[in-house]
Amino acid sequence: MSNEHIPNEQEVAKQKSETYQALSSFHETRAANTDPENVPPLFDDYQDDIDAQKMADYWECNNGAISYNVPIDPAGGLKRGIVSKPYKSNVQIQMNINRSESGRLQKTGLRLVETIQFTNTNEEEITSMPFVRSIPLDGNMDVDAVDGTYSLDASIRSSDKTHLPLLPPSMLAGMDPNRVKFVVEHTISASETERCRCFLVYGDTDRDGSLENDDFSEEEDADEGKEEEEDNDEECSDSKSRNYRLLGIVLADEYKKVPVSPENRQPLTDLPKDQSTSTPSPLDLLRVDAKGPHEMSEQDKMAALYEAIGKHNEKVMTTSGEDTGHDEETKEEQKLVRYSPTMFSLSSGVYLGDTFIREPMPTSGKEQPRGFGKLKSRRASDDNEEDNFANWSLGVQKTTLQFKWDYSSNVVQACTYGKCIGAMNNLKCSALSRSVGSIVIDEGRATKSRDERRVVWYMDGAYLSGLIGTSYFRAPRYLSFSESHLNAAECRLTEFMVFYKAEGNSLDTEPKQSYCSIARRLYNLDGSLLQGSTGFFSLTQPTLDGVES
Repeated sequence: MSNEHIPNEQEVAKQKSETYQALSSFHETRAANTDPENVPPLFDDYQDDIDAQKMADYWECNNGAISYNVPIDPAGGLKRGIVSKPYKSNVQIQMNINRSESGRLQKTGLRLVETIQFTNTNEEEITSMPFVRSIPLDGNMDVDAVDGTYSLDASIRSSDKTHLPLLPPSMLAGMDPNRVKFVVEHTISASETERCRCFLVYGDTDRDGSLENDDFSEEEDADEGKEEEEDNDEECSDSKSRNYRLLGIVLADEYKKVPVSPENRQPLTDLPKDQSTSTPSPLDLLRVDAKGPHEMSEQDKMAALYEAIGKHNEKVMTTSGEDTGHDEETKEEQKLVRYSPTMFSLSSGVYLGDTFIREPMPTSGKEQPRGFGKLKSRRASDDNEEDNFANWSLGVQKTTLQFKWDYSSNVVQACTYGKCIGAMNNLKCSALSRSVGSIVIDEGRATKSRDERRVVWYMDGAYLSGLIGTSYFRAPRYLSFSESHLNAAECRLTEFMVFYKAEGNSLDTEPKQSYCSIARRLYNLDGSLLQGSTGFFSLTQPTLDGVES
């Protein structure tokens, strides 16, 4: 990362405040948001606005989460989904307080605390003990400051003597909760009252016997175990390699239980019918070429970027209520609703949009290597670790996304990237540019079951991808994190998408215009977050003789 892309202290403080505002205002619930001391002093000025808002009572998933087991054999794709009981979720952001080595209590950043309770079908009676997830808001969390879309990961280290499960066992139907060691979560804000969640569930391949070539004898395993113990005695436990296999996928759609009627609230996904009045992207607001490509310094471009992103955020939140000056018909708005694309509609054109990139900045918590020594890093849970939440460099880049399908079994997912200001997409991961795969499960016709359409393909010999209902995911089947791999060129990508169409289109026909939200995480091979990104795209179909197809 060049020094020109690094924001100054004032810009970092501003983006921390905006990020917290987006995360808190959308996800926090009334039942949980009761202690004003949980909010750090940095955000005291915004606390009054939060209290004045009509927050949700809780999040509810009336249809339950659906989990899919991933077999070891790539040709198996996904097993049939299993639906959990309905549940309610309360979310709050709390101050994390730890005890220092001297025994004194000290504040060490924020934590996202979620309480999940399962209920009987179509009943309010709670049937389970509350399950609590507590995730630190550190450098491994990515948040879109526009709508609160976020992604994070949580893990159980082998050095952890006591730990809680990463997800409720009721969500992991068909999976052994004791095998789950690493979880990647993508949560997309689909509307002002709806969020779509995807959990990528990984198990420890070193312990659960899930390696593909696990035809070893017990004696060989014992010998290898002794050798590993001898090697590990010489190194810190945090420097051990972590090897994971994808065990399953969990999808859930949650809705806000609001104290007022949803009709009185304006959906975030409303778009004007007149596309000429749609909100411009930050790149359009920048007008970088106004002074000529060589007259504007990199520092001026970055300053303009931060200003443009701020203007973009304001316009996204206010465009739906503005008077555009057009007649009454064009002032009517189209509400976007989620829909399930087919393979034909998915590959019928090119998705165009902007990718908002957040690249964590290097901190004092990571020491530079000296001589031939290994790089030593400290996790956010260590004492004296600085606040790395929302400590990133911003960027926006024009992006095209296209799926190609040969109407048989071959699928290609390709992205091209255009003009960029600030941090740009890191193409160390080849999956960000082009991936080729073959379909292993094709259930493209809609059914009455929960998972409607289900098409799964295996890409690049490393990724499992699936189009399930209104969602699409892409996840590595295996992950290997080790500090000894820091110099490797290839990184790993996780991806989650949600598809929309204009409300009112017939369910039996493909929409002429469709959209998608996308959230990505790009990992270094030491397990740290290299980049997080989000975007909103619209499908542009090719034209024949001047007529849209």
